[in-house]
Amino acid sequence: FMVGVLDDSLLMVTDPWGTEFNLMSSDDPEEDRASDVGAQPLIEGHKPSEGLKLEDLTVYVPHDANLEGIGRFYQHVLGAPAIEELGSESSISISMGERQTLTFQYHPDGPDTLVNHHDFSYDEQDEFPSNHGPHISLYVTDLAKSYQSAAKL
Repeated sequence: FMVGVLDDSLLMVTDPWGTEFNLMSSDDPEEDRASDVGAQPLIEGHKPSEGLKLEDLTVYVPHDANLEGIGRFYQHVLGAPAIEELGSESSISISMGERQTLTFQYHPDGPDTLVNHHDFSYDEQDEFPSNHGPHISLYVTDLAKSYQSAAKL
């Protein structure tokens, strides 16, 4: 990451892939929660970006998956509670932030459907399992506590 200080309350951050983010402090957290997720402040010489957000990601799981166990993992390790109102007998929705959910749902094509996550493989030395395919980044409230909770499993 490359970080540039523009003034006392504004940082410009560039990630390794070239995406630029402007990080600014807030005087009114209540107002910030009401703003559109993805909106960026306009800086002179820059065009405003379209505010985009991902509200939910649904992951299909086999019908023998333990939805309650998935919920317990996210609650106890990542501090992310299930939202009972959004779940059903065939799905569980996890709150990953104020406005984002991660939903695990039994595959809609039925219990005989094979759910194959083919992108899981071993690294070049065949020592450690690695996910070389799609992955997601999630909000984690307390990363250090999550590592401690995972170590206790």
